[in-house]
Formats: sequence, structure tokens, C-alpha cells
Amino acid sequence: MWSLRAAGATLCVLGLTAFTNGLYYIDDQDSSITYNSSAGVGYNKKWLKYSHENSNLLAVSVNETFLFDKTASYTQCYPSDHCSITIPFNGTGITLYVAQDIGDIYNTTISLDNGPATNHFAYNDIKAQVEAYNATLYDIQGLNWTTHTVRVELDPSGSRLLFDYAAVAGDQPPGRNGAAAAAAASLLAVAPVLVLLGVSFW
Repeated sequence: MWSLRAAGATLCVLGLTAFTNGLYYIDDQDSSITYNSSAGVGYNKKWLKYSHENSNLLAVSVNETFLFDKTASYTQCYPSDHCSITIPFNGTGITLYVAQDIGDIYNTTISLDNGPATNHFAYNDIKAQVEAYNATLYDIQGLNWTTHTVRVELDPSGSRLLFDYAAVAGDQPPGRNGAAAAAAASLLAVAPVLVLLGVSFW
């Protein structure tokens, strides 16, 4: 049986190698990200900071402890809501990570640098009976080393999304906290194991 002390020790060891040169992380709360919907720009009745204690989010149940920097941005959008996320980054590639409740299906269209949009799905099989953390929604590598913009739009027929963070192959912007990113990434590395073992931090 895992103890919190044992889990913490594992996190410390993994944290030593989780952050390397040429890779940086963009948390969902980063000021460079733009959240849009018909309700306006930023957090509003459509985009919310996830919390299992938020009465408006009773339909979602994931553990903040296993989220990058313990935060994620949530939305439940319908055809007239026009929900989207715009993320600028500097480098040669980006991976977008989400968290999912049991049975969640995310249906999005994603475009890079205002190019053609393509469909991207993320499905957490209900048979698994466990939440999904650090799940990949989108990944692209091998780009020219410059500033890019990725835009995520929720499917017009209606979808929800719990966006956690992005990992970028490129230059870490000045002032970004690499130590905090390493700690968060190390926790993500063992989150699925801890969930399966029934470790709870609430």
C-alpha cells in the first residue's frame, strides 16, 4: 500500500529530471492564453477555473492534486457559445494536455498559425472507471523555430473541455518558473499510478 510519504519521495526523485533545457510548460492560468466565448474574453459563465468544490461544476469530478500546478480551465459549450482557446508559443512543437472525468468525450477543431483546422478527439473510456490526467488532445512537432499560435475551438454541436497545460519544445520565456514546472510535471508522471492505487489528497 502506498503512503503519502512514499508518494512524496517518488515525486521528489522524478522532479529532478522532469524539467530539461528546450522544454517549457504553459499552465492553463498563464496570462498569455486567451479564453473566448460568446460571453466575452476571459473567465466568465462559460470558462471557469476548475474546482471540485464549485457548485457549478458538480457534473465533473477530477482531483486538482493531479493537475498541472493544481489548476485547469473548464467549459461546457453549446452551438451559440463559440468557445475557444488561443495559445501563443515560441519553439518547434507543442503538446496540449487535458484532464477527463470517467466517460468524457472532448470534440475539438484545432488550427496552427491560422491554417486549416482539423478535428481532434479525446475519450476517456467509461470502462476504465478512473479519471484521466495528462491526456494528449493535440501534438505537433518539427515546426520552424519561431513564434506560433495554436487555436482550439470546441465542436459547434456542443462539447466540454477541461484544459490543463501545454508543453512546448522551445525557448523558456524570461521569468517563467522552471522549478514549479518541474514539480508539477513530476506529479503528473505518477498521477495515473496513484489514482489506481486509491491514493486521495482531498
